[in-house]
Amino acid sequence: MPAVEFPKFDDAKMMREAGTELVGTSGLNCIVCHTFQLREAANMPAVDLTEMAERLQKNWFYHYMQNPQSLSPNTIMPSFWPAGRALRNDILDGNSELHIEALWQYLLDGRQARTPRGLIVEPMELLAADQAVMLRRSYPSVGKRGIGVGYPLQLNLVFDAEQLRLALLWKGKFADPGGVWRSQGHGQVRPLGDHWLEFAPGPDLDVESEPWIVDDGRPPKHQFSGYALDAAQRPRFKYVFDGIQVEDYVVDQHDPVSGQPFLRRSVTFNTATERSGLAFRLAAGKAIRPSQDAAFTVDDQLQVQVHVHPLQSPPAGPRVAQQGEWQQLQLPLHLMPGATTITVDYRW
Repeated sequence: MPAVEFPKFDDAKMMREAGTELVGTSGLNCIVCHTFQLREAANMPAVDLTEMAERLQKNWFYHYMQNPQSLSPNTIMPSFWPAGRALRNDILDGNSELHIEALWQYLLDGRQARTPRGLIVEPMELLAADQAVMLRRSYPSVGKRGIGVGYPLQLNLVFDAEQLRLALLWKGKFADPGGVWRSQGHGQVRPLGDHWLEFAPGPDLDVESEPWIVDDGRPPKHQFSGYALDAAQRPRFKYVFDGIQVEDYVVDQHDPVSGQPFLRRSVTFNTATERSGLAFRLAAGKAIRPSQDAAFTVDDQLQVQVHVHPLQSPPAGPRVAQQGEWQQLQLPLHLMPGATTITVDYRW
């Protein structure tokens, strides 16, 4: 590389301070994409800022900062000094060479470099007030087609629109969307509450004898059909399984006896022909056991109770099935032509 004549300066402390500002979100926003002290950025993450001075030659660094695409054609790093003109004229009088020198002086501190603005961000909160709120994105253990719903009674769920299942339940505050909104869509939504319950992967509705072998994709006989919102903005999820129209609708309610909130899930199956040999998964966990009032307890936390309308003939109640590391609470289904609805109450 051609040799660069580095600019001279008198105040090293001032240069490091200018470098700190340039690296942060009030400057050139480097911290949004670059790792800092092994703490990965939300976006990429790109090369650790605190290792750069060790890894790079100063002369090369100058050439790269002036025109990143000339040395790395596929980089998405922008040019902050196009045609030598600074984007921040209020720092070091807009002198582009001093800007780059200030960055280098900051990077020389390595692991001891001051934390730039923007590395530590305040959490965001998306909360349900009088109506339900929704956020569609990636959640823990759920892919990018997760649909989170926060209900006014501070009960929350995630519906997996890829595998057509109820995936997560929790109580309290709904979610922090910062990982998604600040990171160009690459991050995850962070549930904010507690009393977490995670259900097994794979579709809730499947053939009893030969269920789909679960992987990360979509079951081959399932198709998501979107959702409709009620007056309180609560979604009715819709999908099709092998010709059966399914509507999955959850509302939050107060228990008339205890006064505690719970979720009531109504799943309606509509078929033109009689269908048997099906099973619907009501819940999953490590240990499921029967409890009082024909209910079941999952992992000593979740109480599940189900009703079928109209009653199946012959009547069939829920059963516990072992699938891999999960126990699943399944309801065998024998559907007659028309609509059949099951109502499932979740208390935890």
